[in-house]
Amino acid sequence: MPFLRSLLLLGLLFVSLSIFSQDISKYLDDGGFSKGSKIVKIGYDPLNGVIPIYFEHALNKKFSLEWEAGLVSIKRQNWLYGYDPLPIDPDGLGFTASLGFRIYLRTFPEPFYCTLRSGITSMSGTFFTDAISCSLGYQVPITGRWMVDLEAGFGIRVFKDKMFEEFDIIERDVRFTLPVSIKTGYMF
Repeated sequence: MPFLRSLLLLGLLFVSLSIFSQDISKYLDDGGFSKGSKIVKIGYDPLNGVIPIYFEHALNKKFSLEWEAGLVSIKRQNWLYGYDPLPIDPDGLGFTASLGFRIYLRTFPEPFYCTLRSGITSMSGTFFTDAISCSLGYQVPITGRWMVDLEAGFGIRVFKDKMFEEFDIIERDVRFTLPVSIKTGYMF
């Protein structure tokens, strides 16, 4: 009798669990956002006049590489150096390219991250080495696999100063930069 009673109780428990259980998969579905490993973004740096295209590739759940290439508005470059402007034309377009190493505080592509970036920028025939920049960012999905990304930081730019070129003296100049980016992208 105790065996029959426990079998009946077990059967009732099984039937009640199957009747009252819900399919929660619709609440956990993020549209494949967490399964993507690559992001293509287009951005704008309102302080420095840079319009870049980005490609980010996840190396694992915590780290990714981000390539950047884009146009630079030369007119927007000297706002930070009013006392000692860069040796460039007052107007025109330049080009920038960089590689960034991104560290996610949680997992790729969660909101908070830190990026270490290095690259080159060409303006008015002068090459500037963006030796290192460090920035913090926040990215959030907006719909499906589309996202918005906000990033701000500081960096160091090095270049050969043409002022001493006629004396055959190689003089390097170092300047601080303030990169700020507003980006929108698609994850796949």
